[in-house]
Amino acid sequence: MAQENKNQIQQDQYTFLIYSIHTWGSYGQHEKVVKFIIDIDNKSQKPIWEIIDDIKWINNDSRKNKHREAYVKEEKITNFKGKILKEVRDYQSASKKEINIKYYIISDGGIQEINAERNIKINGKYYDVITLNGKKILVSKDEVLVQ
Repeated sequence: MAQENKNQIQQDQYTFLIYSIHTWGSYGQHEKVVKFIIDIDNKSQKPIWEIIDDIKWINNDSRKNKHREAYVKEEKITNFKGKILKEVRDYQSASKKEINIKYYIISDGGIQEINAERNIKINGKYYDVITLNGKKILVSKDEVLVQ
């Protein structure tokens, strides 16, 4: 059944993953991916599913575990030229927890990863700092600041 879903997604060209959650085990084990669009001009970040309407949602939950994914057409993402794409990966096994964040710039050349200094403490809060076109962009989980 999972193979049928992947084939269907490829036929529909919904190939850009914007959200997934997979859970297993009895101790809160999970892997979750969420992608956001950061708008520097409006100093905001929103999950992609709040911005784009045309989303392919797949729900393959079992009785005990979640297996959910959401895809959009890649052209919908490349329309956000000049914006930053933020990818958050949250992984928790029975013995460890990891949160990884990557940033990408969306441009005419496509989607390219950009460097960010992670967990920099500024005025008592922790930010990821991105330097882009001479501007410093400070990103936390709930705000975007431009200097």
